[in-house]
Amino acid sequence: MLSETIRYPAPTNLYPSVVLGATVALALLVAIQNLRNTETFGPSDQGRTSAGLRPAAFAAVWLSYPLVLIAVGFLISTVVAIGLSLWLLRVKHLLAYVVASLPTAALLLVGLQVLFNVAVPQGFLDLLITDFVYSL
Repeated sequence: MLSETIRYPAPTNLYPSVVLGATVALALLVAIQNLRNTETFGPSDQGRTSAGLRPAAFAAVWLSYPLVLIAVGFLISTVVAIGLSLWLLRVKHLLAYVVASLPTAALLLVGLQVLFNVAVPQGFLDLLITDFVYSL
């Protein structure tokens, strides 16, 4: 089992394992699609040698995400992963990074832990938010 190899703490092994499995499956689908189609992410990449590296970098971000979860916790790792993904997708507006990553990560944290009772690896910020929500 993957969670035994990586040694997640017992209650938090479900979420990273599911994310890693889904990421591997989606990365394989994207790789197959890119092999079948010469366009990678859009017309702005045509003729550029780095165009093929962006899907690989995108997959690398999400493949490393479950590993980073343990080191820094859910909130920080999720914000960084979403931010890097948006950058790799060439989103131009800084506001989109903030609006997409911060509220999404915070809502996922609260939703997973409070509503669905799914334990996620927690860092310092995760513990502060969880304590705040439960104090309401």
